[in-house]
This record gives sequence, C-alpha cells and structure tokens, in this order.
Amino acid sequence: MFLDDIKDLKARISQLEEETMRLRASDQHRMANIDASALAVSMDEAQRLLDTAGGIRATLVRLYSEKLHWRQQAGSTEERLFSNMHTATSKRFLQVMETLHATFSHLKAMHKNNIERQLRLVNPSFSPEQVSQLSSSAGQADNVFAAALTDGNSTQYVAS
Repeated sequence: MFLDDIKDLKARISQLEEETMRLRASDQHRMANIDASALAVSMDEAQRLLDTAGGIRATLVRLYSEKLHWRQQAGSTEERLFSNMHTATSKRFLQVMETLHATFSHLKAMHKNNIERQLRLVNPSFSPEQVSQLSSSAGQADNVFAAALTDGNSTQYVAS
C-alpha cells in the first residue's frame, strides 16, 4: 500500500512539474504579446495546479501519519526505508511547489501590470492611488475599460 502510494505520488508530482513548466513556458509568449484573455486562462490554470498540489500535500500528510504508525510497529530497516522514501518524495514536492509558487506570483504580477496599463490608457491622469484601487477591485482584465469608463472621474472620455 505505502509503496503504491509513493509511486502514485511521484507520478502526480512529475505531472505537476510538467504542467508548471508548460505554464511557465507559455508566460514567455505572453510577455511578448500581452493578451488579457490568455493571461486569465493562465491564472485559472495556475489555480488549478495549486489545487492539485493541495491534494498531493494531503496525501503526503496522510503518509506521514502512517509512517509514524510504522515507526511503532516495524523493525528499524523497514522504518528507515519508508522514512527515506517519504522524505525524498516530500523534498521533490517542495522543489516543484517552489517553481509553481514563483510561476503563480509572476502571473499575478503580469495580470496586475496588464490591468494598470489598461487603466492608464483609459485615463492617463489617474493618480497612482486610483490606479492601485481600481486594479485591485477589477476582477477581470476584460472589465477594466468598462470599470474605468463608468467611474465618475472619467466621464469626459465617455462623452468624447
């Protein structure tokens, strides 16, 4: 059972790493071509990967509690074997999570920069505080223009 769980975890971690690398590679394309809809899809994909990582983490925690149980019942050789396998799998997972976290943070920054750029296009006279407030309140990049244009400070652009 434990060995099957470790094998399954290793496969899931490898898949998570591959998908993270694919997402990271597609970021390079978006850096050159700012595409709000593709960026939103990437944010959704990154969130899905974080959810998958949460499932992997839960399995690792469950196996850790089983490892504690083995420590009480098994001989020292079996306990060391399971402990080493769990530790190695946990370290691998942490490495993948660092990459995923960096990718997710980078996507969030790109998303925020894209919204701020759009807000400055709508109204160059927005103060930095207004840009920050509107960019944090705007849920989707597609709605930034509508949100900024319906704001009381930018009605002059609607009438123009």
